[in-house]
Amino acid sequence: MKFLAMADLHGQLPELNVSGIDAVFIAGDIAPHYSYNVREDTLAQTEWFSEEFHEWAVALRRPVFACYGNHDWGTWHYNRQLAVSHSEIPPLVTVSNANRIRVKWCEEYVDIVLFAWTKYFNKWNYETKDMDADPLPPFTDRLYDDSSIEARLGRLCGPQDGIPEIWVSHGPPYGHCDTVQGNQGQPIGSKALLAAAERHKPFAIVTGHCHTGRRYSEIGCYTDRVTKVFNCSLLNEDYAMEYEPVVFEMA
Repeated sequence: MKFLAMADLHGQLPELNVSGIDAVFIAGDIAPHYSYNVREDTLAQTEWFSEEFHEWAVALRRPVFACYGNHDWGTWHYNRQLAVSHSEIPPLVTVSNANRIRVKWCEEYVDIVLFAWTKYFNKWNYETKDMDADPLPPFTDRLYDDSSIEARLGRLCGPQDGIPEIWVSHGPPYGHCDTVQGNQGQPIGSKALLAAAERHKPFAIVTGHCHTGRRYSEIGCYTDRVTKVFNCSLLNEDYAMEYEPVVFEMA
C-alpha cells in the first residue's frame, strides 16, 4: 500500500500526482485565513471546505483522510465523518477532529486515526489550554491540558485484532519533527502523544503544525517495532509553498 501525505496547506491546494497512490492523508491546517477574525473566518472557511476543498479532494479519485488543525475554524458545519467505523471500501473524503476508521486495501486492513488537537500555541482552535486561565474566542474546541490529549487518544487508539494503525495528527509528538523558528530549537510537541505512540506503536504518524520541523523521525528505534513519524508540512515559515508531499509505503 502506498500513501501520499501532506499538512499545512493553509488554503493552497496543490496539483498532485496520485498515480499508484492508495490514499491521501492531510494532517491539518487545511483552510485559508480571510480576516483573522474568528467569526468571519468560521463562515468563510465553512464555505471553502464545502466547495473548493471538497471539489479538489473528490477530483483526486482517491480516499482522502484529513484531520483539522489549529487554524481550521470552519469545521462546525463541514464535518464529513463516517457513520460507521468499519468499511470494506474506503470513504472518498473524510475530514474530522477525532475519528477512527477501519478500511481495507488489497485484502489488508488498516485503522486510520484522525486527531486534531495540539498543545496550546496561541489562542487557536483545537488546542489544549486551561479554560479558566484565559478567555476563549467563540467557536473554539479545546481540551484542558496535555493529559486530555492522552485521554482522548486512549479512546481512539490502540491495536485491535492485530490491525496496524496510521495516525494522522496535526500536532507532532514531543521531540519528533516539532521545532519552530523563534523557539531556540526547543521541541513543542505533545508528550502525551509521544507516550501514547510509545505504548500503542502505530505503524506511522503523519503530522505537521511545525513548518520548520519538516523531516522524518522514528519512535522506538531501539525496539522491535518502530513508529515512523513524517512531518509533511508543505509551507515554509513564511507560508510559501516550498515542499513536496511525502510518499511512504506499508508492506
